[in-house]
Amino acid sequence: MKKKKIGITSNYFTNETDLFRSENHFYVMDGYINAIRNCGAIPFIIPYGTPQSIDDYIHSFDGFVLTGGQDITPELYGQDEGPLTRTTHIERDVFEIELIQQAIRNHKSILGICRGSQLINVALGGTLYQDLSLSSAFIAHEQSKNTNNELPTHKIKIFQNSILYQHLGGGCEVNSIHHQGIDQLSNELNPSAISEDGIIEAFESKNKKNKIFGVQWHPEMMARNNPNMNKIFELVL
Repeated sequence: MKKKKIGITSNYFTNETDLFRSENHFYVMDGYINAIRNCGAIPFIIPYGTPQSIDDYIHSFDGFVLTGGQDITPELYGQDEGPLTRTTHIERDVFEIELIQQAIRNHKSILGICRGSQLINVALGGTLYQDLSLSSAFIAHEQSKNTNNELPTHKIKIFQNSILYQHLGGGCEVNSIHHQGIDQLSNELNPSAISEDGIIEAFESKNKKNKIFGVQWHPEMMARNNPNMNKIFELVL
């Protein structure tokens, strides 16, 4: 059987490390690469670029993984930037939103991780909390920097009528490395998991013909200790 090809969006840093002080760089954490390989597919890294390049990506790959990273530019979901929004990267935001919209039009599968899930929601008309202190959240969604990111920090409930339930069952523990979250979920999406304080932790497309999924946690990190988390990446195959 021919292996599927999965495009993984990359983050972008400018002169952030001693090693690359004089060079800007695109990068993807190895957990994403390993997770796609573990599912039997071939991973490819996608740097953001011009809208003209998106058509090539759409026709080259069977599915896409939208990765974590910076905050999403508030004006893209109809808000002025508040004092709690952190670093944004609008060029990446705009490119990936167009990638999402074209992928949907071409019936390609999409999986968003953390920022990636938030961006799918924005691309489909939803909104975000610029910081979860503006929501009803009462658990620590941005876990301590002293906590191993591979380890879970809180529980989620997975809805029985969801596709995610078929992969992970009715609930599990997840890691949590985000200070923003979904406020108004797009009308095109259904929630498939929530945290104990009601924050949306996962969603999927209402239209079952579209394979669109998002999870707020980082399964690619957890998979090192919990191989069961690789099942999430099977959603994009």
